[in-house]
Amino acid sequence: MRNDLFSYRLQHFVSNDISGGFFWAIKSGQNDDTFTPAVRILFDDEMIEKEQRNK
Repeated sequence: MRNDLFSYRLQHFVSNDISGGFFWAIKSGQNDDTFTPAVRILFDDEMIEKEQRNK
């Protein structure tokens, strides 16, 4: 019985932490940048070429 109560509390503690972290990330805009720097590096040459053509 004692182990069941401990396990129950631990499960709720962990699930609340995970849920809290998820909602914090959504609320603070952690996933707003869909065009990340890792992807931008693939297009750097194209951007430089476009800038040079515009000058």
